[in-house]
Amino acid sequence: MKFKVNDSIIKKTTKCEKDFSCLYEERKELCKVTRKVEDKVYFVECQETESCSYRLPFGNSFFCTCLVRKAIYDEYKI
Repeated sequence: MKFKVNDSIIKKTTKCEKDFSCLYEERKELCKVTRKVEDKVYFVECQETESCSYRLPFGNSFFCTCLVRKAIYDEYKI
């Protein structure tokens, strides 16, 4: 499945080290959003272990600050 995200969101996501591969190919390793708090904080579980500029630790879990990932979740609930 290819995801469609507004170009303005993509332009604001300046630290993507993966060249937005989440938009263009089916990624089984796409971090799973486990909880969303007030449309601001998206807690995630990630299968990949490589670093990501947008995945930040919070206690025993992680949260995601990637605007593209948030848009994918908000639009497709994936």
